Amino acid sequence: MSYDDESSSMTIKTDDVGRPWSYLNHDVLSLVMMKLGVVDFVAFNGVCKSWRSVALSNWKRFMVSKPPMLMDISVSFKNKDWQCCLGDYEGRKFKTTLTHPAGMCFLGLSCGYFILFKIKTKDFWLVNPITRHELFFPPAPWVSDYVSGVTSVLVFSHSISKLVFVMLAKEQIWFSIADEGAWNRVSTFDFKFYQDLHVFKGKIYTLNSNNYHLCELTLNPEPKVTLLKTKHLVLDKVLFFPQLGSCGENLYMMDCSIRDDVINVYKLDFGEMEWVPFQDTGEEHGFFVSYVFDHVDAVKPELWADPWSHYPRYDVGNGGGHVYLIGRHSEVDMTRRVTRNQNDDDASNSKTIKTDDVGPWLYLNHDLLSIVMMQLGVIDFLAFSGACKSWRSVALSNRKRFMVSKPPMLMWIPSRGINKDKKFCLKDHERRKFKTTLTHSAGMYCCGFTGGYLILFRIKTKDFWLVNPITRHELFFPPAPWVSDYVSGVTSVLVFSPSISKLVFVMLAKKQIWFSIEDEGTWNCVSSTFDFTYYKDLHVFKGKIYTLNAYNYHLCELTLNPEPRVTLLETKILLDEPEHEPDIFFPQLVSCGENLYVTESSTYADVIKFYKLDFGEMEWVPFQDTGDQCGFFISQAGHSAAVKPELWAEPWSQYPRYDVTNGSGHGRFFPADEWWYFPHECLNVNLLDESS
Repeated sequence: MSYDDESSSMTIKTDDVGRPWSYLNHDVLSLVMMKLGVVDFVAFNGVCKSWRSVALSNWKRFMVSKPPMLMDISVSFKNKDWQCCLGDYEGRKFKTTLTHPAGMCFLGLSCGYFILFKIKTKDFWLVNPITRHELFFPPAPWVSDYVSGVTSVLVFSHSISKLVFVMLAKEQIWFSIADEGAWNRVSTFDFKFYQDLHVFKGKIYTLNSNNYHLCELTLNPEPKVTLLKTKHLVLDKVLFFPQLGSCGENLYMMDCSIRDDVINVYKLDFGEMEWVPFQDTGEEHGFFVSYVFDHVDAVKPELWADPWSHYPRYDVGNGGGHVYLIGRHSEVDMTRRVTRNQNDDDASNSKTIKTDDVGPWLYLNHDLLSIVMMQLGVIDFLAFSGACKSWRSVALSNRKRFMVSKPPMLMWIPSRGINKDKKFCLKDHERRKFKTTLTHSAGMYCCGFTGGYLILFRIKTKDFWLVNPITRHELFFPPAPWVSDYVSGVTSVLVFSPSISKLVFVMLAKKQIWFSIEDEGTWNCVSSTFDFTYYKDLHVFKGKIYTLNAYNYHLCELTLNPEPRVTLLETKILLDEPEHEPDIFFPQLVSCGENLYVTESSTYADVIKFYKLDFGEMEWVPFQDTGDQCGFFISQAGHSAAVKPELWAEPWSQYPRYDVTNGSGHGRFFPADEWWYFPHECLNVNLLDESS
């Protein structure tokens, strides 16, 4: 029997959970983040300071693992802000507004930065739409009112530890160092036919579009240009706009013809200094070509999952290879766009960019959120499910699977004045705490715990209130006919009866067993003749309710339908007869799989004993550890359990353990003064077997 959401309940208010999503574990958040796409990452980064910290510390690792995206800029010619759109391979879009770009024109893209030219003042503004980092460079001495034929690249110089903006314009190469406010000319070398700037293995290269020679540019210690002549390349026709690209140890020249959709790729043989038609040798390079912003890349994606299936592909050209022709968009390769300043700078104070349509945490993918949720602990799960409606929906649909996978927690209710609302506390194996207030619980006494429900007894009216602190589900049962002002010596269990499709609250009190069916408002006595004087504990095993005689360890099996019935199951006397051990503290029944156990603990010594029932001989025998790997969670508060954790990760290492000798065997015993709280119990009530 499981329950769905009871969000309308006003029973419980949580404390210290504030803005829930900000308290999720950073290791978990890191796992989450690495599963995101870039668009979701931008949303993730904007949730709160805590999440932003995780994003910044893992930024480079994240970006390197992501495949390219398409970029489009909607330029306004009416002095309005521009819109930049990024689209991933799933067709999802991230839109951001570039404020203050009026009067500017877009020159291109380098290292993730948009290169913007201010027409009126002739200066340059570089802005990264993901990191929000900005760079400003002074008016160039060569520019007029147009910037056609200009190509540029942004590089980092280790010798001066600064960014350098390099431009090829007016048949010359110029560079400006960040924050120095000046331009420097590299050489008087004639760059008349040269176009494109490309960084390969730490060197800057430019290409002669007439004879396909290269020039290698060095900035330090002195600016220097070295001509690298290549052998004559025989072509059927002149290349339209050759561009340089590189991947690993290889430098390529790529050309795209707009008229006939022909893409040609050539690789430089540095030994012969010869451009040779590229042959696909199994290196699985992908050539991402954009003829809008003159931006190409050759990529060997070692970290992408099925990268080539993400994009429309053209297997065209002179020698094979995967070519991705992009018509009206420019490709952004995130694996190459993380520079030092991006990784180190927190640009949260930048006013440059405002994001649109990103209500951050609401729009994260539900499949991803499910993966995230399964990595959480119970306390983080409670915070997760309270973040927003979208996350709550994910939590509810996966709640049972989540709870079954989680190890036990410790539970207690701190002592407070009888006229104050009770505080409910949970602590996980990492010693993290969750505290919640049970409203309207003043004047009540907590008398037990069953099936994930706290059992509260109202002293004044003598009725019972059962409340599940996780699901917030509530049950009310009428005043009991036997109780006085106290409920000591009372034990109870909550079960579900399939024959009537209702919950039944069963109690052992005043030497009798009583039960009340939900919503019926009455109590029924099981048997008025059977003597339950020495009986303690109620336990459900394989769909049957059992109670234990604490004097001779006989059992009684209780049946509720079709008629209430008690069956005595006599067992053979234990070797250590309980009448000779008056210090035995409240024997309890526990079960695991096909086995029923009784546990004994001493009030005067740290002695824990377990016996397993041999149903064939009806004999309690000392428990022998036969490799079942059961863990016995002993609670002095009265709620113990034997568990075989198939879904927990290293469960036994999470708790203080006592390997207590019992006969010739050993068992794993986890004693506690508090209640043991098993998360899966909060969703599953014991189901009765009414087949016989």
